[in-house]
Amino acid sequence: MRVKYPDGSIALLSKQLDLTKNSVIRRIRNGHKETIELLEKIINNMAKEREENIKKAEAIKQIYPLADSGRRKDAVDN
Repeated sequence: MRVKYPDGSIALLSKQLDLTKNSVIRRIRNGHKETIELLEKIINNMAKEREENIKKAEAIKQIYPLADSGRRKDAVDN
């Protein structure tokens, strides 16, 4: 059975534990408790960062409403 993890979470965990990605995946499949807890922390941190980035992007859109349209402001004024 193939399990999909968020992009980069296994790579971050492998760097943190100084193991290969395959070793980390093997530990998770075997139910290694510490590895699973670290993976959950990494995934939660990634989710928090994503939410913060979305909020920042929304704030920027309110300040600069044309920033995401791909058009320059002076082109709209003409």
